[in-house]
Amino acid sequence: MKHAVVILVSNDNKVLGVSRKDDPTAFGLPGGKVEAGESLEQAAARELLEETGLIATSLRCVYVALEKEFSTVAFEATVTGEISTTESGVVRWVEPEVLFSGPFGVYNTRLFEHLQTSE
Repeated sequence: MKHAVVILVSNDNKVLGVSRKDDPTAFGLPGGKVEAGESLEQAAARELLEETGLIATSLRCVYVALEKEFSTVAFEATVTGEISTTESGVVRWVEPEVLFSGPFGVYNTRLFEHLQTSE
């Protein structure tokens, strides 16, 4: 099974979103595939750093989805640093609903539904 991770960073009822490289209006959570030899937490922290320039600490698993050949694990984290990246995606604070219409909208909808029911 292949593994992917996303990292949820919240601030003032908004979440940190990263757009697709080829579509600056299609937002998802920072994340990506886990590389060989990496733990899930290491992969989430690496993806956040690459895509936003932020450093993740205190990662906590909040959701796991199993679909076909992939497991996707969501983490919440405390972050430090300033938003800065050389990648071509747009990084900005968005309302969670923006993620529901993005490229991983079904996953993000389920993630937020899960978070609301587990509070």
